[in-house]
This record gives sequence, structure tokens and C-alpha cells, in this order.
Amino acid sequence: MGSQIDFIRLIVHDVAIEPYTSPDGSHLEGIRWNVESTYEIWGRPIPEPGSLPLVVLGCASYSLRRKMQHRC
Repeated sequence: MGSQIDFIRLIVHDVAIEPYTSPDGSHLEGIRWNVESTYEIWGRPIPEPGSLPLVVLGCASYSLRRKMQHRC
């Protein structure tokens, strides 16, 4: 089964930006980003093209088998 994605939403709950200096004394400096976020993805399943013919074939064979059993 595949799927079709209709909508993707990114929700950012919290962002913290602060200066960074390395604790080991190597004098590296920069900025530290801490982000809490959530992705929401909406979609719907799409059946494979081969699934429907297999279901139809199974129903037809079941129906044919019932007819054959009622004849005897």
C-alpha cells in the first residue's frame, strides 16, 4: 500500500538561542540552538493497483465454488 500526503505542518514549541563556549578550554565559540518541534503529516492510504483484482478474483472463485457445491 502506498500513501498520498495531503498536508505537512511544522509546529515549533520552543526556540532557545544562546552563546556557546567550549567547556574544554579550546576557545571555540559560537551559538547553540535548542528547538522543540513537532511534525504533523496528513494523508490517505492508496491501495496498490494489484490489490483490487486479487480481491475480485477471490470473491469470484468463492462464488463459483459455492455454486459447484450446491449442484452436487
